Amino acid sequence: MELGINDIRNTQNIQNLKSAKRQDDSFADTIQLPNRDMSGGHAPYDYLAKDGEINYNGVIFRLDTKQNQLHLGDTSDKSKCLNIQLSGGGYLVVNKDNLGQLSDVIGMFNAKDQFLILNALMMERKIKETKGEIEEADSIMIGGKAYTQKEWDQTIDRFDEAEENLQEQVDQAEEEAAQKAMSESDIHIAYERMRKPRRDKTA
Repeated sequence: MELGINDIRNTQNIQNLKSAKRQDDSFADTIQLPNRDMSGGHAPYDYLAKDGEINYNGVIFRLDTKQNQLHLGDTSDKSKCLNIQLSGGGYLVVNKDNLGQLSDVIGMFNAKDQFLILNALMMERKIKETKGEIEEADSIMIGGKAYTQKEWDQTIDRFDEAEENLQEQVDQAEEEAAQKAMSESDIHIAYERMRKPRRDKTA
């Protein structure tokens, strides 16, 4: 049975992620996002690539500049892959067997893309829960790989840790932006005071 997007969005995790993403969007001017327009002969994060590949902490991503895609793992069988649209254009195509690797290198991606990846993982989890494919004592089949409940939880925990680190960056950016705005306001007030003519107290 096909799941509607509204069914998936009902979970608290998805709501939390979307709320955090809205908060992240509000600070787009203060957080520099390295991704860029990938239209025409490009692939996401291709500025990190050498010879058509990105080696990030030992994890290899392959670039498909014709399809504007970034690939992780064996992506020949699309039914075993997650296809995640990225904020700067293009897609991340990752074999579900390689989700552990993806969680290890989540820091390669910009703030918005980290939320999109986390969202996709939560949706994958919810789909399997709804279909009754996840039992407490059973393994979880993701693509062609079986994860124990503990292994899957550890994978999600790594993404949660990355999300917490990202939230700290957002909070810091908010504080710095507020301090900057306050400083600019003080300068403006001082400047306006200097412009006003002083009254002659002897008059």
